[in-house]
Amino acid sequence: MKKIVCLFLILTLIFSACVTANAQETVSEKPSIVEPTTGVDIPQTSSTQNISITFFVSNGKSHVSYFCAANVNDISVNAVFEKKTLGLFWVNIGDEYQQKTDKKYLSGSYSVPVDGSGEYRVTVRFNVAGEKMKLSSVYEYNENILMGDANSDGIITSNDARMILRFSAKLQKFSNEQKKICDINKNGTITAADARVALKMSAKLI
Repeated sequence: MKKIVCLFLILTLIFSACVTANAQETVSEKPSIVEPTTGVDIPQTSSTQNISITFFVSNGKSHVSYFCAANVNDISVNAVFEKKTLGLFWVNIGDEYQQKTDKKYLSGSYSVPVDGSGEYRVTVRFNVAGEKMKLSSVYEYNENILMGDANSDGIITSNDARMILRFSAKLQKFSNEQKKICDINKNGTITAADARVALKMSAKLI
């Protein structure tokens, strides 16, 4: 009987040790972070769950959207727009943008006018309960090309958005030139996200 009791106690201790080890491994895992559209690497933190930015320039304006989710109620963002000058220097092209929330997520979008063709950059700094992260995205803008103009008629309409959506669903073919023009966010693929941007542009929402 004593042997049985001892055996039972040993098995109980082994089981408890396994459960504790698994629990410690679960707690120590860092939350996954969504990579920004431009593929910029960002550090993981103990507070951040998801973070991303999307940036593109079209029709004389730069557009950025951002998202940050955390497990704390303290998130703020600070964004700066810049243009490359003389191929060497980055110069601010607008006032810094700031937003703060006491919730566990923060998202938004805004735009700044641009000054002609060139290389533009947005840098968004996230502060999550004192933990700081930075995402930067660069976009090469040509004012002579109307991004999203799928049918090349010089204006963006819902028809352009429909064509882009059909191409993303493999229901329509594009020439190489159309592919360049319709990859609005220049992430290398044409998706429903590009069609959504084109539709917003046609409705003068961006």
